[in-house]
Amino acid sequence: MFLLEKLDGVLTDLGFNPYTAGSMTTRNLFCLTVALMVGTAGLPHVVIRFFTVPRVKDARLSAGWALLFIAILYTTAPAVAAFARYNMIATIHETPYAQAPDWFKNWENTKLVGWVDKNQNGKI
Repeated sequence: MFLLEKLDGVLTDLGFNPYTAGSMTTRNLFCLTVALMVGTAGLPHVVIRFFTVPRVKDARLSAGWALLFIAILYTTAPAVAAFARYNMIATIHETPYAQAPDWFKNWENTKLVGWVDKNQNGKI
């Protein structure tokens, strides 16, 4: 089974929408990514880097590298989020609340996650 199929299966079993059921067209997704890249590259602390090089060619090269790394950041963030969600679900699904890992209770104390036992079975 491919990873995306497994991820979709886990999410639909728990009542979430499938990860691969995107509502945006490829064109919209491309335009959104380009807008995020250019907007990030236009931030003052990034733009000021272009004035610190002696030649225009170096500034253009630096801008190209900046856009490349910004593109990598914005294209890998959703994948990291999906794997984190999958890992969390695979780690604590059907685990009794009393045996929850320490990180889960720490996250609960800081309000990053919340647990409500709606069916009163004592399991996460």
